[in-house]
Amino acid sequence: MVLVFSRVRRSDVVLAVVAGVALLGGTVLTIASKLGISGPILIGVGILTAAAAGVRPLWNLFSGLRSQQTKEHDRLEAILRVPIVPVEDVDPFQIGVFRSVLAERESSDQTAPPYIRRRRVDDSLQRAFAESSLRQTRRLVVLRGDPKAGKTRTLWEAVKKLEGRKLLALAPPAQVGEDEPAYAPLSTLLGLERPVSDGKGRDLVVWIDDAQNHLQRGLTRDNLRRLEERYPEVAVAMTIHGYVLDGIQDVPLHALLRQPFDDLLLTATQPVERSG
Repeated sequence: MVLVFSRVRRSDVVLAVVAGVALLGGTVLTIASKLGISGPILIGVGILTAAAAGVRPLWNLFSGLRSQQTKEHDRLEAILRVPIVPVEDVDPFQIGVFRSVLAERESSDQTAPPYIRRRRVDDSLQRAFAESSLRQTRRLVVLRGDPKAGKTRTLWEAVKKLEGRKLLALAPPAQVGEDEPAYAPLSTLLGLERPVSDGKGRDLVVWIDDAQNHLQRGLTRDNLRRLEERYPEVAVAMTIHGYVLDGIQDVPLHALLRQPFDDLLLTATQPVERSG
């Protein structure tokens, strides 16, 4: 990963400091030799001068870098539901999964309800996450439907099959000031100077559950395009209430989130596939 400090590469700044220290040390050595100072004393004077001149700039440099890195880390932490870890290590109940209406009817288990398949939607999701499909949908997969119909669980069942990816689950926007990172999580993510992926997004899934809460809080067509440009191989998994999506007045945003996903609709009354 690359850490940018004041738009200047750390290595360039270090080289500049070293060069300045070397120049100052050389100047002192030249003056000292003209004053008749020689031998070990001359060498000692040069070393002490260079060390004294170099300590403060280097300390200031690394203090600034450390401060910037801490700020970046804190901004990222403020917008995450869970730490970024491989998909297979994620606890789905910490990223929005809850007992759906269908699961309630199918099981009395209060801790880990079974997944109730909706074959048509499940098959469509599998196709939507194929690389060929992601290239055509600007890296998006959007599952819309009724509240509490099981959208989050259904989307998660598809996401957890993706190999070699980590999950970055955006937290819901918080009721804080507009200048706070958690106010518009997607905007904050795009504003980070340090990339969250080492592979242009090929190792990443950005999870946006209940995307209707992010509307007017950073979920815009421009930001989604910026996300694709910065991480051109990312997969963006999104759920949204169908009636909210239908009511979006921004025509380009509505088209981006709706038109490619005719088959990705989930309702509480949808037929399910029973096992056994």
